Amino acid sequence: MDFTLTEEQTLLRDSARRYFAKSTDLASPRIDSGKVWTDIAEMGWLAVMIPMDLSGFGGSIVDGCLLMRELGRAHVGIPFAQAAILGARTFLKDPHMLEQIAEGKAKLAYVLQDDAADPLRFEKSTHGYTLRGAKPFISCCSDTSTIIVKAFDGTGTIPAVFRLPKELPLLNLNSYSTLDGVGAASVVFDALEISGDACLAVGEAAQDVVEELELAACLAFSAEAVGLMEFLVNATREYTETRMQFGQKISGFQVVRHKVVEMYALSQLAGSLVFQAADTFDRLGRTAETRQAVRAAFSYVGRQGRRVGKDAIQLHGAIGTMNELPIGHAFARLVAISQSCGGASMHEINYAEQCMTVGDTSRVWAL
Repeated sequence: MDFTLTEEQTLLRDSARRYFAKSTDLASPRIDSGKVWTDIAEMGWLAVMIPMDLSGFGGSIVDGCLLMRELGRAHVGIPFAQAAILGARTFLKDPHMLEQIAEGKAKLAYVLQDDAADPLRFEKSTHGYTLRGAKPFISCCSDTSTIIVKAFDGTGTIPAVFRLPKELPLLNLNSYSTLDGVGAASVVFDALEISGDACLAVGEAAQDVVEELELAACLAFSAEAVGLMEFLVNATREYTETRMQFGQKISGFQVVRHKVVEMYALSQLAGSLVFQAADTFDRLGRTAETRQAVRAAFSYVGRQGRRVGKDAIQLHGAIGTMNELPIGHAFARLVAISQSCGGASMHEINYAEQCMTVGDTSRVWAL
């Protein structure tokens, strides 16, 4: 797919690429995420999807995905997607929260996936709502300020979406590190009392909000994965130009050249699928065509991203697994992305089932 960017999108992408080239060491395994967060807030990137009448950039999901790809290319682990992309959609009618997001003062975490065995429950109380249950895994950084959770009523049929400040009393939250460096937490809701205004949506409105956020999250993380794949391709190509074996650069071996070209082709096809899906979501909204496009992009990126990561480590040899190099860290992040949003396998199955349902098997190639 020849996805041509607008002039504004090209400027946004180029400015992000220049910033990371000047301000970060791409050869470093860990980037100073705190400094990056402060800088992107000052440059207005966190307001990329906030409407212009609310002092935002007024961009689309495509603009958000462009920045996510650049974050992936720089292998920077910050909650940009949760704040700038999901947060802008969640709090569209809350100007104060949008202002907090734009200034970098709000770091968000989302818990939208259902635990079929033990879902989070809510019930109405005198002062609002009571939450009961537990979430053993929430992908979030240590200084997350707000958690958005999905819960069901006692019958398990009526969903609701709640906004929970991290400092709520009785919110039992335990943070821990993860292999990809992003961090996570487990939360126990032990009869947690929250006010009525903490409920963002309930019933069909909540289901619509959750579906839209899930689609946006899949696109955002897919775009980050594309950036990570491009980083791995570039790093691997540069390494093969310097590594000597049998008296010559290993880039001179045909099998190595073919492998690097294959990695490049996979990253380019992944990028085309992701931005085609993002454009479809921007134009059509939550339609069956959009769901299929997002499923195809996420499942493809999840599977082929891991493949590119494995090939990058193989061509680097043993040093590709060392903590001192970013190769292994980028691969770990690709694995984490493939397991997010319900997992790439689930989206792959749903995509194939829908194709078979409508009798259109010609698109199964995307898997």
